[in-house]
Amino acid sequence: WFFGVIGIWIIIYLFNALSWFALIKSGSRRSPVNFWRIYKLTISSFALNYATPFGLMGGEPYRIMELSPVMGAPRATSCVILYVMMHIFSHICFWLSTIIIYIALYRTTFALGIMLALVGTFCLLAIYFFMKGYRNGMVVKTFRILGRIPWVKHWAQRFFESKKESLEKIDAQIAELHQQRRKTFYLSFLFEYIARVLTSVEIFFILKILTPEVNFIDCVLIMSFTSLFANLFFFSPMQLGA
Repeated sequence: WFFGVIGIWIIIYLFNALSWFALIKSGSRRSPVNFWRIYKLTISSFALNYATPFGLMGGEPYRIMELSPVMGAPRATSCVILYVMMHIFSHICFWLSTIIIYIALYRTTFALGIMLALVGTFCLLAIYFFMKGYRNGMVVKTFRILGRIPWVKHWAQRFFESKKESLEKIDAQIAELHQQRRKTFYLSFLFEYIARVLTSVEIFFILKILTPEVNFIDCVLIMSFTSLFANLFFFSPMQLGA
């Protein structure tokens, strides 16, 4: 089963790369970067994220740095931000769909029902804000919010003033995807959502070692709640202890 677990992650990262590649290609006949390079960058950037405290502080700057010489910094940045948004968005949709599956299949206690309602409400609010971000862009708005937070506001204001034109251009490219490239948006989401479901296969393989009776739907639910708690401990390198 060890080779099965390694093998499924090769496929999961393949779907992650397909999702990102769809955003980079974004309706064009030819991508500025070939798919296998994107696949390589996907694996290495996730490795950096897992090894870096506070998650996205390692892999995403690395992706931008690697793509900037080929695509230019604004375009590379918008593609990376779009993929990060899609990665998080698909995670939230995965959590919401598994809450519905759990309620449909299992009897819930009062305490568990309250917890599921709170998580479901959070997911719905997050989906709403993400859809607003996709429609209007969210980089400029993020820096305006940072500009009101103590300790970082002076840096955020200086950075925004010096890079205002580039940040507005990145927001325009983010908004363009949802407004004009909806096929690309849904294709990227589909690939990323499939990757989320495929992570449940790892749980399935591991449980097969322990017991012959394994229900794949249960593995999906286990993966969903595991990833929820793992993301709550995002500050822990390699999700140690989560």
